[in-house]
Amino acid sequence: MENASKALIMAGGILIALLVLGALLLMINNLSDYQKSNSDLTESGQLATFNEQFTQYERDDLTGTEVISLANMVYDYSRRSGKVGELDYSQKITLTVKIDTTKFAKRISSKPRDIKVFTAGTYTIGKDGSTDFFTLIDTYRREEEDYSLDGMKKLVSQIESLRTGKDTYGRDVTATSIIGRKYHGLDYGPELVKYLEKYQEYYSLKSATFKCNNLDYYSDTGQVKSMEVEFVE
Repeated sequence: MENASKALIMAGGILIALLVLGALLLMINNLSDYQKSNSDLTESGQLATFNEQFTQYERDDLTGTEVISLANMVYDYSRRSGKVGELDYSQKITLTVKIDTTKFAKRISSKPRDIKVFTAGTYTIGKDGSTDFFTLIDTYRREEEDYSLDGMKKLVSQIESLRTGKDTYGRDVTATSIIGRKYHGLDYGPELVKYLEKYQEYYSLKSATFKCNNLDYYSDTGQVKSMEVEFVE
């Protein structure tokens, strides 16, 4: 009888130990599932936040300034490598900027003239490492740094008078009289106007309206793959 009682006690102890072990294993599995779920949510949120940087431009009322910002982001992204969480920087983003030069020329001036800066019409940024668009943008961004944005606006507003150095009333109009200094070493004349006409394209581009035609994603990761924006008016 005594042996039977001991056997029951031992069996009960073993059963309790198994129950405790089972409970511990269940807790560990649940914790692992929770951590994985939490990690998945974090990575999913990371991807969504990343894509949002680009999808916010999926509109038909983009300004040229926004297109320039988008192009800068794509260019910066294209220079990165490796993988961070769910973000794979080897999957490059391509941005195509389309500019109808005929329509754009009409926006710049009522007097017909050829486009001098954005002559390519179509620029692809990112995938092929092209820097043409950035070279152009940087050139005229520096103009605003050297002569100030306000100074450049004033010069452009007097572009016809600066061609001859006289306004419609015969009064002298020079770069020095407008911004207090010469522009590219010139005070007036056709050569000065050539510089201004090029800047005028950049200035007009910034305030132009663009629309996003296409936005595509990588099928395996869901990252933004390509975008295309087109000049509207």
